[in-house]
Amino acid sequence: NAFGRWRPFINRGAYLLDNMSYEQALQDFEKTVALQEPLGSAQFNRGMALEMLKRYPEALQAYLAAEKQGFKNAALAYHQAISYKQTQQLEQAYQSYAKALSLNPDAALLPVIQLEQAEVAIPTGHYDTAIANYRELLKATPENPRLEVGLGIAMIGKKDFAGAMQIFDASLARRPNPPAFYGKALVYREQGDIGKAAENMQRASEMDPANPVYKNLLAQLKSGR
Repeated sequence: NAFGRWRPFINRGAYLLDNMSYEQALQDFEKTVALQEPLGSAQFNRGMALEMLKRYPEALQAYLAAEKQGFKNAALAYHQAISYKQTQQLEQAYQSYAKALSLNPDAALLPVIQLEQAEVAIPTGHYDTAIANYRELLKATPENPRLEVGLGIAMIGKKDFAGAMQIFDASLARRPNPPAFYGKALVYREQGDIGKAAENMQRASEMDPANPVYKNLLAQLKSGR
């Protein structure tokens, strides 16, 4: 492995990465790879730099190269998931989050992985996982509107409209908030009540007028969709 001549480069690259000098960090990690760092950490760090530079397909290639060298841990699987998500490969992202969870992630990383997995679980149809993750996260932060709405939307996916509505109504009873009105709008739309869906979407949009998701859905509902 070039007698360990790669070590200064990987150390400096890690420092540069921590200090957000991503291009310079990438150069050091490229040198480390060229000097045949043997355990895959150079490719993993190279992938991290590419990820921060939003070069996601290249990041995925680097992570795969790290795996081939035997570098396997929760952090690698988690960052693979991020790059899959950013390239709209949501099923692969979901599976990578699952892999990360199976590899005993650090306590600080665990809820991050659970939340991000739940968020991709809904569009990929893994509703039971989303529900389980949101419920687990709500144990740590009860009455969190973002988590409640995520749980409610996952329940909509399961066609449990009554359960979803109960969550949104309970959230609104504590404090009016745009995500809960948005959730109610989704329930009413699924039930075919476009009028009530538009009313709730109007409330959400009035409270958060800059939100493009609310604006777009409101426009759809007003056009009868």
